Amino acid sequence: MAPLDRIARSVRLFGPPRDPRLPPGPSLPSVAQGAMFVLQIVPFFERCRARWGSTFSLRLPAHPPIVVFSDETAIREILAWRPEDFDVGTAYAWMEPFVGRGSLLLMDGERHGRERRLLMPPFHHARMQAYGGAIRDITRRAMEGWRIDRPIEIEHAARIITLDIILETVFGASGTDLEELRRAVLDLLSDFSVFNIIEALRIDLGPLTPWGRFLAHRTALGRVVYRLIRERRTAGRRDRDDVLAMLVEARYEDDTPMADEALRDELITLVGAGHETSTSALAWVFQCLAHHPDAQQRAHEEVARAKDADAELPWVDAVIKETMRRHPVFPLLGRMLKRPQTIGDWHLPTGTLVYVSLDLTHRNPAHWDDPDRFDPERFLDARPRPFTYIPFGGGTRRCIGMSYALYEMRLIVAEALRRFRIERVGPAEPAMSRGFTLAPSRGARVRLVRR
Repeated sequence: MAPLDRIARSVRLFGPPRDPRLPPGPSLPSVAQGAMFVLQIVPFFERCRARWGSTFSLRLPAHPPIVVFSDETAIREILAWRPEDFDVGTAYAWMEPFVGRGSLLLMDGERHGRERRLLMPPFHHARMQAYGGAIRDITRRAMEGWRIDRPIEIEHAARIITLDIILETVFGASGTDLEELRRAVLDLLSDFSVFNIIEALRIDLGPLTPWGRFLAHRTALGRVVYRLIRERRTAGRRDRDDVLAMLVEARYEDDTPMADEALRDELITLVGAGHETSTSALAWVFQCLAHHPDAQQRAHEEVARAKDADAELPWVDAVIKETMRRHPVFPLLGRMLKRPQTIGDWHLPTGTLVYVSLDLTHRNPAHWDDPDRFDPERFLDARPRPFTYIPFGGGTRRCIGMSYALYEMRLIVAEALRRFRIERVGPAEPAMSRGFTLAPSRGARVRLVRR
């Protein structure tokens, strides 16, 4: 390597000097900050907040300057920005290898609004009960095989349930189609790691390298999805109510249908991002119930009083919402500035990458009394102040699957509580980055006792 190339590479590795216009932050080399950002984001951000408060800046290798916010006023301003002020696709570009360029997650401006309007109907709150039967049946079948009176990793057990639920409700898959999809999705998710998030590590030397395996599994999943799209276009809807059936017939405002490639990207986004977030959230719920037996007992009593499978369960819902406050599964909301913006006392230049930390926001003592205490009562008789609780994002970028996810989790948790008492195994597990999400570091190990 030529000397000038070595110098240029060293500069990129350690990052540019801190921009004096940005808030203070750690002075560690950018490569060290990047490692902590990827591997230990929760404790890293906690240390930053303890040192610099609710707003601080970071330097990561090959990244623009980053500013992290976690207070209500700043979040209100950020979520009120107009689409022409920011670029979300750049902030989430690390997800592109999995979800594809045509994913709603990576779209901006009018294109995002157009795609969102097309995707919303299958996830409207009024449609949730249409999926209830499938959710309960899949959950009951899976729980028949759960180990009793021995430690079990709930994250792994929940993954099987949530994956089959989303494959059946999104694709309408069954039989060999379900088995083929399940295998292809799990293969791809198993290879979506830090080695594929960091662009510099995406080296394809065939199946011996993480990136090579990932590409092979991505191609295999794409083949299955394209085949199902073609079959559904040929057969038509025929009274089917799965998401694929609805999207094949959906039309944009100009009466054009979704292209096969766009449909593939959106379906993989729904399966990958939606399934993984529900899995991690359920793992945290089971851990919280195991470590808070009083909350669990009250949930048992509420489920026992329910007159039917779709009865309202306000305490179970509150447990789920408090768990997502205490353990948000998606760590950051991101915006890349397309023009200068002022947030509080900070005048941020074009090209700044702005992040809202969900964990720091949900545990900000200015927003919550005793924020580290697990207390579902917070969500029974009062709603949190706007911009202090955002587990599904906010504004025009709020997750379209929010109602689906909350309904799914309520049904799965209720089915578990009808069958088992959930006991703790060891100390509470800290968060660890797992693909798209933050999950319990050891898979949320608990012991299930038959009731």
